[in-house]
Amino acid sequence: MKRSIRRIAIPIVSCILTLTMFRVFFFVGYVPSSSMEPTIPSKSFILANRTAYWFSEPQVGDIIVFLHDGKALVKRVGAVEGAVVQTLNGLKTVPKGMLYLLGDNAEASIDSRHWREPFIPAEHVIARYYEW
Repeated sequence: MKRSIRRIAIPIVSCILTLTMFRVFFFVGYVPSSSMEPTIPSKSFILANRTAYWFSEPQVGDIIVFLHDGKALVKRVGAVEGAVVQTLNGLKTVPKGMLYLLGDNAEASIDSRHWREPFIPAEHVIARYYEW
C-alpha cells in the first residue's frame, strides 16, 4: 500500500513543483520573428526570469518579455520615464511608469516606433531575458 502511494505521489509532487517553478520563477517562450536578431535568432525558444523585477525596475538595455495586445512579446528597453523619444506623432517624453521598447533588428521589428500607443506600462513586464 505504501509503495503504491509513493509511486503516485512522487510524479504528482514533481509535476506540481515544476509547474510552480515555471509560473512563479521562469518563463519559457518562443520567438517566431527576426525582430530581435542577432541577439535572439528567429524561431528560438527562450528562458526568462520572472523574479528579475520583484525589487527593481527595467533599465535601458534590458531585454524583457511583456504583454502587448494580449500577446507575450520580447523587446529591448529603449527608454524609461523622462526620456524623449521619436514616435509616430513626433517627439514625446516617456511618461511615468511607462517603457519605450525596441527590437534589435530595426528593419524587421514592429515596436514602439510603430505602435499607435508607443509606451508600455512597466506592470506589463512578465520577465527579463538574459543573454548567455
